[in-house]
Amino acid sequence: MAVTLFTLALFVFPVLFLLLFWFVKQGRLIWLTIPASALAFALCAWEMLTASDQREIGWLIFAMQTAAVCAVTLAAALIKSRRAKRPVRRGPAIAAAVVCALALGFIAHTGLSYRSAGYRQMFDRRAFTQLTQIQPEEIEAIDVYDALAAESGLLGITDFHGDATFFAGLEYDGSMMSKPVKGVELSVNAFLKDGTYIKIDHYEGDVFRVYYQNRDFYVRSALLLAGIT
Repeated sequence: MAVTLFTLALFVFPVLFLLLFWFVKQGRLIWLTIPASALAFALCAWEMLTASDQREIGWLIFAMQTAAVCAVTLAAALIKSRRAKRPVRRGPAIAAAVVCALALGFIAHTGLSYRSAGYRQMFDRRAFTQLTQIQPEEIEAIDVYDALAAESGLLGITDFHGDATFFAGLEYDGSMMSKPVKGVELSVNAFLKDGTYIKIDHYEGDVFRVYYQNRDFYVRSALLLAGIT
């Protein structure tokens, strides 16, 4: 059902809205195609737009659809105005062009984030700085997940042998694109009292991959390594 709604919101509803507003009041309401399509997508794909593991791709698809709807609506408004021999309403046309430009900018930003490690790490830095400023009293719990133990039928979760002081000593070691993907055997799970979850996967040696504030990046920490070995 969710897949069907997503497909309708992505491909069918924008076309239906465009056809509907094309004929209403001689096409004067055609600009409503843009917000109506956006609202339909948000309602049908709300889970994708809000779920932490799908949010980035969800907003990318939303931006791509919005850019396409804006461009098609603008073209349709121009055609309708010429047929009716009246000027295009400048306000809505400018607004549509601005929304389209913003959507294209977001698409370009997302593309660069997955193509350029240097570009991506500029946005990692803020999350990394916040990570290093976490105080021990903000921590609710820290545990270690052992994937090999879990595969053997054991729970795989043990207490963390270190303490939360490792946060202050973390060293940034590159964006998610800076190293090849490899399997994870040990993960440190930190839970803050405000509900924030931090996943720290052991990569190799004193290098760890961190998932925090919807960003993935690598850090180095000898203290953290000592806490899991």
